[in-house]
Amino acid sequence: MRFFTIAVTSLAACAYAAPQLTGGMRVTDTSNQPRDESQSTDKITVPDHFACTEDSDCVVRNVGNCCGYYPMCANADAVLPDPCPKPGMASICGFPTIDSCKCGSRGGCISLQGRTKVHGNQFGDSNKS
Repeated sequence: MRFFTIAVTSLAACAYAAPQLTGGMRVTDTSNQPRDESQSTDKITVPDHFACTEDSDCVVRNVGNCCGYYPMCANADAVLPDPCPKPGMASICGFPTIDSCKCGSRGGCISLQGRTKVHGNQFGDSNKS
């Protein structure tokens, strides 16, 4: 019986996990805490190379990344930024096939693979495709 009491007490003491320290900063799980709605995606800034007013403003372009070729829907006339501006940066290599482009409700190009949004989800309303 004494062993059982010690085991239960030990397990109870371990049930509360202290927050982890990462790089000198305390990390806590905030997944179940209320979110600040004032930081919603309604106030996004669309970069010039993704800006659009109609679907025809968006075309599939090689925006590149540190691996090389990377297609996304972007403004047809915009100058694209350097895809790998800092030496030593890395990218995820590989890319999706883009079937079509559309201008999202928030004024940014959205890349589509069939009817699925591949890039630019933040530029359209989540309840509209």
